[in-house]
Amino acid sequence: MLPQVSANSSELLIINSPMSGVAMYDNNNGNWEITYRPKPNFFGEDNFSVEVKTESLVYQYLISVEIVPRKIRFFIILGYRF
Repeated sequence: MLPQVSANSSELLIINSPMSGVAMYDNNNGNWEITYRPKPNFFGEDNFSVEVKTESLVYQYLISVEIVPRKIRFFIILGYRF
């Protein structure tokens, strides 16, 4: 679990980038938000590392994500007359 650290008093860095996507971060209203976007047609596990620095401590975390395909259902009705 990530520590409760204000984004206004800390620094966040992505220290190891994901292999199959892009990780981005933003300081949104004093809270860190990390967004991961996989490469097109990628399914599986990916991970990246972040570092959070405060005035007195440094935290490092490995973040793992699993991308699974969405099931899209569609129906074709042949030979139907209204």
